[in-house]
Amino acid sequence: MTQSSDKLRAILDSIQVGVVAIDADGRVELQNAEASRILGVSAKATRGRKLEDCLSPEHPVLALLARACEQQRELSSHACALPQRSGGEAQIADLTASPMGVGDQIEGAVLTLRDRTIGRELETLVDQRARSELFAHLAAGFAHEVRNPLGGIRGSSELLLGKLDDPALRRYPELIRDETDRILRLLDDLKDLGFKSATRAGLSFAKDDMCVPESKQKIIDATEKAIGKVEKSFNKGVITEGERYLKIIDLWTHAREDLGQDLIKLLREDVRPEDTYVNPIYCMVTSGARGSIDQIRQLAGMRGLMAKPSG
Repeated sequence: MTQSSDKLRAILDSIQVGVVAIDADGRVELQNAEASRILGVSAKATRGRKLEDCLSPEHPVLALLARACEQQRELSSHACALPQRSGGEAQIADLTASPMGVGDQIEGAVLTLRDRTIGRELETLVDQRARSELFAHLAAGFAHEVRNPLGGIRGSSELLLGKLDDPALRRYPELIRDETDRILRLLDDLKDLGFKSATRAGLSFAKDDMCVPESKQKIIDATEKAIGKVEKSFNKGVITEGERYLKIIDLWTHAREDLGQDLIKLLREDVRPEDTYVNPIYCMVTSGARGSIDQIRQLAGMRGLMAKPSG
């Protein structure tokens, strides 16, 4: 009997459809791996417990099961957003609740869950691609209209001058041509001024301008301690693999943000014996010209999370 149960559980864990079986009292008798992933609750945490005690009161699964048992017929709900206990992004799934029993005697129910998250993401990507293509067409048309408009205006004035013989009428395209040339000279002067001012600033920085916050090690130690607690909860079966992953990502993300805030505060308050000293890195970051605190945070704070080369 034990071998049969283990074989059944292995079969259910291998399919890509979530299955949850509950008894007449609403207690979970069986839950496969896919259901654990979609619901965000491990089978160890739900087995023998009422499903309503394991999920939030407003969870769509509970409402669908209650309606199906009350109406004594199979009910389905498509593209339901299932909230996660870890607070991560909701899973999108198609739900089907099927009561079990004969006549009015309900002996339990079976819930199936089909993950629609990837499908919804693909639909979103298709919509985004369509919008991007539309924007690209609009941008191309707009660029065509405004590309070198002054040159087009000057060229039109030259064409008019070639066709007009009346001196009284020629003075209008001549005025347009002269004003266009004046604007072009103004733009060239602005460009030259920009290059000249950029070279006069002379901003540079050395390693001594790179300040490392004293709180860096404390933030790292506190994060690693919190991760240790998450690992213990996972080893005890309190949380699922997905919950463990999301919690660890969230902890390191917060650590990175906290360290970045301490770093920018340290750079802003960096004072040297020279009265005229202003931290050049802080000037670069806050000038709005190029760069941001993210690049400086990688050098003096924390590199942050890295994606796998394989994606």
